[in-house]
Amino acid sequence: TGSSSDGTTFNDYVAEMKLRNYSISSPDINKSSNNFVIYNNNLLYPLTKIKNIGDQLVNKIIEERSQKEFTSFFDFITRMFVRGITADQLKQLINAGAFDSLCCNRNSLMASMARGLQYAELVSPRDGQTGFVFSSIPEPALVEEEETPIDNLEKEYDVLGLMLSNSPLHYKKEQLDKYHVKPIIEAKNEALVGSNSQSYTLSGILKNKKVITTKKNEKMAFVKIYDETSDLEITVFPRLYESVNSLLEKNKILVVKGKFDQREDEQSFMADEITLLED
Repeated sequence: TGSSSDGTTFNDYVAEMKLRNYSISSPDINKSSNNFVIYNNNLLYPLTKIKNIGDQLVNKIIEERSQKEFTSFFDFITRMFVRGITADQLKQLINAGAFDSLCCNRNSLMASMARGLQYAELVSPRDGQTGFVFSSIPEPALVEEEETPIDNLEKEYDVLGLMLSNSPLHYKKEQLDKYHVKPIIEAKNEALVGSNSQSYTLSGILKNKKVITTKKNEKMAFVKIYDETSDLEITVFPRLYESVNSLLEKNKILVVKGKFDQREDEQSFMADEITLLED
């Protein structure tokens, strides 16, 4: 997701498009390409922008599906196995939501991946053989697992750099409006050209936190949150940390009020207040 000369990344542009109400969907293994494509009035996110999925693999996928679209997760693995797809690449595609149109849920796909690779090895031609002997073996059954939406979103964020599936924040718009919450990417951009004294109210899902002890033997934290547009590291100083540390749990939805501290090329956010978003 390389940066332009002004530091703007590809996903910054995508986030801006989402703010302008462009409909952007997760990548689709049968429809997405190297660039954005329009499908069902949505822009499909490019396969090449998935972490560790490069042009070479995407070109192989496009070439293979041009002969016939992939009909199932196992069909994809079998046909791409001879083209050298790896388990790690499959995981990235699953986490990006690329197979959502083919299957039940991402946890089931992840649990079925080893079974699919074993099946592909069995039926694929190798060493001059055609694989005909085993070609009539039916596809294995998917391993059934429960869906975990919040974990899926975190993994999706890791491989795409933003959330394209509907997140819990999407369904909390009414509550967020009460707090006059600003999208993180919008606040970041405003702060770059504005004043450090301006206060912002932001909301996001807690991704991780790092707790440290100061020279005065007080605890404080650096907390990373993310919303549908970007992520942000928040500094929680000792006095505030003492009163809110029990709220700072992974995957909690926080409402944070504070100010940006812009120093040269570094941008940080200092929290003044932190609360949980009401249910």
